[in-house]
Amino acid sequence: MPAHAFNDTVLSARRWSGPESLANGIVCATHDGDSLWSETLKFAEQQTQFSDRRVMGSMKGRVKGQVARGLLEFCFYGPQSKGEPMSGPTELPAGLAKLRDSVAGERESPSSLAALFGNSRL
Repeated sequence: MPAHAFNDTVLSARRWSGPESLANGIVCATHDGDSLWSETLKFAEQQTQFSDRRVMGSMKGRVKGQVARGLLEFCFYGPQSKGEPMSGPTELPAGLAKLRDSVAGERESPSSLAALFGNSRL
């Protein structure tokens, strides 16, 4: 988002219309409601041509890394560990397990988590 648009948005709570957003560089395209879904799918398909699964994994780790970090800290340095690494993961409380499942989407193997977060204890 360009600096001038950011300032208008944050400092004056400005709301932008679609055409204004496009003209000010906030969005890259606008579409009417009838074509929005098909244009969204076209855009997504174009983006997959430029992406690599490892890059997407790295971005996901950076965006949602605090969740993974919290899970690892609970599993390996949980409240029962007294600051010492534990020999293995403990069962997560229901809330953390639900959050883990919603963030991960599909289950990832321990080895893929280790590769993504660089933790050899997984």
